[in-house]
Amino acid sequence: MPESEICYYHQKPCLRKAQVKKFVRKTNGLLRNRYGNRIKELTVRFPLTSANASELDHWIRFAASASTEKLCLDLYEKNRSSCLDLSRNEPYNFILSPFSDGRGCRLSELTLSNCTGHKINIEYKYAPFLDTLRVHFTKKNQCPLDFISALPKLPKLETLILQFSGPVQVSRALRHTFRFANFKMIVFFLGFSKLKEQPSELNVTWPEDLTFARLHIIVIKGFSGEPELMELLYFLLRRAPALESLQLETRAYEPFVFRKEKHKSEDEERCRYATEMASTHLAPKVPSTVAFSIT
Repeated sequence: MPESEICYYHQKPCLRKAQVKKFVRKTNGLLRNRYGNRIKELTVRFPLTSANASELDHWIRFAASASTEKLCLDLYEKNRSSCLDLSRNEPYNFILSPFSDGRGCRLSELTLSNCTGHKINIEYKYAPFLDTLRVHFTKKNQCPLDFISALPKLPKLETLILQFSGPVQVSRALRHTFRFANFKMIVFFLGFSKLKEQPSELNVTWPEDLTFARLHIIVIKGFSGEPELMELLYFLLRRAPALESLQLETRAYEPFVFRKEKHKSEDEERCRYATEMASTHLAPKVPSTVAFSIT
């Protein structure tokens, strides 16, 4: 959809409501035609909010009854920065309880975007086969792991992919570090930090006697050379004997920063700084057995 049409869509609430109704009607019709059949993968990709909770709840119940293995709710409004955002509704609060009966539950991969998180309760009885979890946060005050109270009860969880808008809060994220014990892959997508916002001093207490024996891959996208992330990587490099690959990408994962030349030049400066920090301070501490890349 051209940007002019996207802006028009945002500036006309009646048009937005019409588009939502059309999307809901088509989705309900599609699922109605598939009723009673097993569906391996279900993806809902449309900017819906808590105003559409009844429809989203219904689709999740359908996914549970259809023994869905991969469920994705991508409710993120990707063009919010270029237009007026007239939606006054809170993000949708994801429910997982429809999977709790255990009969035919095969959910192994779960992706959530633009969900507040405070009502998410991922327990073993809801998702005993869950091995991949992706959560994209929209509120800067949310800590990536605080919303998951039951990670230790998910022994099959091997891949955790988190995207959040503020700089990572390492001390809070690792407060219950045993949650990482079975992970093979951790991926952070970061809303980049401006250099002036970086903390000058750190007071991170690292856990003792912890080894990430199965961790093979670490990927950080939107890396800005944040001291907290540097300290986190130092810690993981010391405690992950099976690590095979460490990948850092400095490119910002917020497209709107390129809309103005000023923002583009600021981002180029940030990327240079991040590359210098990683090359100078991090690279010498990476074992020769680990493939290390900075892009």
